[in-house]
Amino acid sequence: MPVTRKPPLPAAPKVVTVSADAASVIHYQGQLFDPNSNAPRANAVFAASFRLYGQPTGGSPLWFEDKTIGTNADGVFNTRLGDTNGFGNLQNLFNGQELWLEIVLNGEVTTPRQPINYVPYAFYARNASTIDNMPRRDIAQIVAVGVVTAQGARESGRNFNSSRDNVGEYAITMPGVNYNRADFTAIVTPSCNEPVFTGIAGSQGVLLVDIWDTNGARKDCRFEFIVFYRYD
Repeated sequence: MPVTRKPPLPAAPKVVTVSADAASVIHYQGQLFDPNSNAPRANAVFAASFRLYGQPTGGSPLWFEDKTIGTNADGVFNTRLGDTNGFGNLQNLFNGQELWLEIVLNGEVTTPRQPINYVPYAFYARNASTIDNMPRRDIAQIVAVGVVTAQGARESGRNFNSSRDNVGEYAITMPGVNYNRADFTAIVTPSCNEPVFTGIAGSQGVLLVDIWDTNGARKDCRFEFIVFYRYD
């Protein structure tokens, strides 16, 4: 059974900011050795399973990914965790909790599990009280962003669903977000062929958007929006 030695450990930052278009992956490298001869497993192919747990032994994996890996002449392999099975909501997984990585090669578990450690900059970001000399609490966090069609359908963006009722009011719901004007800031930018007014309100955790023409009649209008969470 091959064993791994001294693989660089990926980081587990407390706050993860990911572009909507960027792949959310972690680069991982390891070296495989034959446990009998202690020689590198050169130019070999393995069926591998990578699993993240919330404890060093036992429990159920919080995330897993199955793939095929290959080693070079020195027994070194490189892969990207998350490229075949995404991490889902990164902030739910990499939220500062302790994580351990388990690797299964050709059906056999390599032990012990490896703790996922912070790299220096991620550790600093977790504990930093200021960003560019501004208190961290003054930096707004984006919770939803996107484009809504004139008919109320979601055109693009992330972390929201949209609709339009029979009187012409747009409704935006955000999973896990109880929208209210006291804790959030919303910016709406209509794309109409005439001057319009925009109204923003909240009701039962839902962001409501109204768009009127200069005569006070509701308009069918495509718009972009962004919602920020304001720290107290």
